[in-house]
Amino acid sequence: MKLLPKIRAKDSVAKQEFASIRQTVNSIHEEIILQKELLLMLDYPITDAGLEELRDAAKSCQAGKLKDKALVVSVYSKLTDEQRQSRLGEEITSLLSISSTVQEGDKIVDAELKDIEGNIHHLSDYKGKYILLDFWSRYCGPCLDAFPLLKEIAEKYKEKVVVISLSVDPEAVWKKTEVKESADNWLQLSDGLGMSGIAAHYGVHALPSFIYISPESTVLKAGQGYKFLSEDIRTFIKDK
Repeated sequence: MKLLPKIRAKDSVAKQEFASIRQTVNSIHEEIILQKELLLMLDYPITDAGLEELRDAAKSCQAGKLKDKALVVSVYSKLTDEQRQSRLGEEITSLLSISSTVQEGDKIVDAELKDIEGNIHHLSDYKGKYILLDFWSRYCGPCLDAFPLLKEIAEKYKEKVVVISLSVDPEAVWKKTEVKESADNWLQLSDGLGMSGIAAHYGVHALPSFIYISPESTVLKAGQGYKFLSEDIRTFIKDK
């Protein structure tokens, strides 16, 4: 529900200010509704729809939009073992375990990552080389547009860089996505947790997002969008 109507304004600055106010008001309104839904879940059994709402609340907490994490944790404590072991339950557990996101200069957060065949990989397996992480989805046009450039980087800097594309799609969708552009040191992996797993640890809220990691497993540079990859990252790699 949008509380503020659109306005016509000749002044572009006024338009921007009004858009910012509208976004703030709508965000507050959505937070209030979410809190009310969580309070209801404390008094009633948690349904599948409620589990999705709890996942969204955990995402909002992780992104700093919902301040009452204690309420989210209280609802989470009501989940049955079966609910916690479900895909949504695992996503919620992962999100609530994140105390802070990885920043430039920090040591990496690692995870159990699977390839299409089900083989297990870890970021630490590639210590000693630079790693370019690519968070993507098959439904993201710019993500797919970036594939030829990722292939170029993988081939041109294969002696020092490993490119790892991490899908945030459900496993069934990811496995059906044919990645035509490939290179020997370009890996296609997933943790199966969508935006709630390793992506959340790296503060990924938009796609594509890229993380450049040093041979010592330290985050060197992070950013979003095709332009960041084509300009910032390629230049950064070249200078190393």
